[in-house]
Amino acid sequence: MKSALILSLLCVSLATCQTNDPGQQKLKKMEALEYASGTGIIVFNAKNYDELVLQNPRPYDVVVLYTVSAHCDLCDEVFGEYETVVYSFQKNKNLQQRPVFFGALYHSKDTQQFFLQHAFKTVPHLTISLQKPKRQDGEEFYKEEDKWNVRADEIYDSNKILEFFNKRLSLNIPLTFPLSTVLLKNVTFFLIFGAVLTILKYLRVIMLEPVVWFIIAMLTYFICTGGIVYSIIHNVPWFKMERDQFGNVVIAEYFMKGQRGQWAGEGYIFSVLVCLTGFTLIFLSKVEDILKKNSHRRIAVLTCLALIYFLTEMMLICYKYKSPWYGPGFSPPGHYQRGPLMADQGNNI
Repeated sequence: MKSALILSLLCVSLATCQTNDPGQQKLKKMEALEYASGTGIIVFNAKNYDELVLQNPRPYDVVVLYTVSAHCDLCDEVFGEYETVVYSFQKNKNLQQRPVFFGALYHSKDTQQFFLQHAFKTVPHLTISLQKPKRQDGEEFYKEEDKWNVRADEIYDSNKILEFFNKRLSLNIPLTFPLSTVLLKNVTFFLIFGAVLTILKYLRVIMLEPVVWFIIAMLTYFICTGGIVYSIIHNVPWFKMERDQFGNVVIAEYFMKGQRGQWAGEGYIFSVLVCLTGFTLIFLSKVEDILKKNSHRRIAVLTCLALIYFLTEMMLICYKYKSPWYGPGFSPPGHYQRGPLMADQGNNI
């Protein structure tokens, strides 16, 4: 009887201690806010941000998106990807070692102090605040590796955001999409696939024409050899622009010196030269079929030869500008080592 009484008193005292524990009280508040949000993203205000995020004790990790509510397309895009990542965490809570809560703090007069406190001069910012029993005086609230200032010229999709969160939280949460998103993507795919099949059915006769595939091949060659992938990855401008003495914007450089970089426009200049040379050679091979009079044929042949010479010289000028050390010829310079292919000295074209 005494043992049962002592055990009951211990249980009551333990429950009382947990009830009075400020950390547990804050945890319950966060759980209530998370449930009320509907999406798992808690929209903080100045009061509960200071209490539930900044102040200790705090027996949970907090992920916060610092953003604005209007006039920021990048912020809206990041928030959409952020929602997908939060959904993934919500559906995989069993993989979390301790509670992780997600929130958003919008810039306003009331919350501006926190943006200044964390030295966030631009938005959006993604941050991770790990549970920490005690913080030293003067210690920065966020470490550099726990902050991500998202820029428009980088990849910030849900995969990248989830990778960032998993790394800092030491977790392995898989990317999970809502059923509605999966259904929408599948429906969209099948609609596009069906539309393509329908178009191909009606364009079958046209698609069987060799000239159509020739045009497709030339367009593909022109776009790809122009360096479109390099330009997109490095966000390269078309040409180097400067202002002249009158303040007008002019093109200062068409070709970037050196082989390790290029302006977007110079690749397409060279592609145009190569394609025009190819078209001229093709026309030259078909002169007898296209033109019937001998006089017209002679004029066309001479014109094509002159045009091929001019275009080739233009390509050599461009090539020498990019690679001034190289001089194409039928024989290597006299000081070059002769021998088999294995003795190649790096002059690969």
